[in-house]
Amino acid sequence: MLPYGIDCADFASAQQTNAAPRRLTLAGPNKVPTIKKCLLPVAVVCSFASSVLAQSTPTPTPTPTPLPITYEQYGTAPTGVPLSWKAIPPDPVLFPGPRPAVLVVHEGGFKNNDPGNMDAAQDLAMVGYLALAIEFRLAPPHTPMNSPRHCCPGQNDVGDDGYYPEQKDDMQMAIRAARADPRCNGKVGAVGGSSGGSLPIYWAGTGTPGDDQLDVAVSLSPATDFHDPASLGDTRRANFAGAVYNFVNSTDASDGGPLDMASPYRFVTSSMCPYFIIASDNDTIPLEQYPDMIRALDAAGVTNYQALLRANSNLHGFAYWSDVKDDVIAFLEAAFAGGDPTITTQPADRTVAVGQTAKFRVRATGTAPLSCQWRKNGVNITGATRPSYTTPPTTAADNGSLFSVVVSNIAGSVTSNNATLTVH
Repeated sequence: MLPYGIDCADFASAQQTNAAPRRLTLAGPNKVPTIKKCLLPVAVVCSFASSVLAQSTPTPTPTPTPLPITYEQYGTAPTGVPLSWKAIPPDPVLFPGPRPAVLVVHEGGFKNNDPGNMDAAQDLAMVGYLALAIEFRLAPPHTPMNSPRHCCPGQNDVGDDGYYPEQKDDMQMAIRAARADPRCNGKVGAVGGSSGGSLPIYWAGTGTPGDDQLDVAVSLSPATDFHDPASLGDTRRANFAGAVYNFVNSTDASDGGPLDMASPYRFVTSSMCPYFIIASDNDTIPLEQYPDMIRALDAAGVTNYQALLRANSNLHGFAYWSDVKDDVIAFLEAAFAGGDPTITTQPADRTVAVGQTAKFRVRATGTAPLSCQWRKNGVNITGATRPSYTTPPTTAADNGSLFSVVVSNIAGSVTSNNATLTVH
């Protein structure tokens, strides 16, 4: 099977744009993201970045060679429908031995699409994860899971309409299969977009640790409360109501009714694994879904979650993956590492022309809370404590400057190597 593109049509009735969003930060009067942390393993990606002036031509970054993809069956549904994933193991030379597995859960309004998003799966495999883009049974018309396209049998062959809780159950099967895979070190996370961002929530707060409960979960623009009145009545995003009605096979939106009880927010518990929710402030899923989930997390006393609301954007789900992948990868590392802060990727030297800006990045792991402080020539840069930081355009006076970062947590701190900035 070939990789398929993003299909957000079932949740996205508004026109999406490709305008670059402005990232909201935790600092200053425009604070929007909600950060909740406790002492759990964490990783951070700190960066020093901004755009290049239009008249300048930066040195192009080489495109990594995609890693091989294999199509493998991971299980069989009770109705006999085979379930598979597209597996991308990391480079065994760079990342020897068993590695954490990350399930990539596709979008499609609970009724459409094939295993994906493969760009995200490739990015995860490139940094050392066993990326597994899973398929699962779909709600009607479930075309991608029907024969002869899906064989055999397809959902149409056995009268399997894929209503809730079948996708939840298939997700459980995939978690267990990934954990038992010899390429996996026993740790399993998940990253999902749109409707696929909803499915990891079911197994982030329930199940048994080390068995069917995820070790870390990330949701991009998920549907979290299927019975929310404002969401069901949102005329700009009218496809939401049809998608959840179809998925649950009910229009009963009463409290305690079928839509409510199938909603992912209902599965939030105080034993939630580390969880990261991301959305856009003008997302093409009803805007209530993001704060609904945060209220559920807070009400359950969950402290090991992170939330990011992207500003000035209506991009949805995996459509903004390239903008948030560093944050997501850092958060995944948060669940898979702990102890003293350790720098795993040092800042690299950079060469730019006068008027350009340079991007420096560090990757580190350790026990939360983990923070970073960027320095220029040994002096702290005010406000440079977040995963991204923008400087003014460089001048000739910046030539030869040394950039480093101090990464700290409760156990101690570590200073990176110096990276040299050359300005010509």
